[in-house]
Amino acid sequence: MAVDSEIEHCYESEYRRLVGVVAVLAGSVTLAEESVQEAFARAVAHSRRGRAFDHLPAWVPWPTCAYVVGAKGLEPLTSAV
Repeated sequence: MAVDSEIEHCYESEYRRLVGVVAVLAGSVTLAEESVQEAFARAVAHSRRGRAFDHLPAWVPWPTCAYVVGAKGLEPLTSAV
């Protein structure tokens, strides 16, 4: 599958679910939509630089969360413990 079609397929299959989850966590549908859209924009930029994804649906939540953390002015987690 070509990278652009992989991103398109992931967007079509994951966008609504991600927005729903992020909206609950962030408390804002608008912020959730912005963060998920930004994550997919980063995915396109990432692929155009010639970088591959091991598993795109697992990659997309990371920049989504980073966007929300930055938008809310929160401190990013540095460890899981």
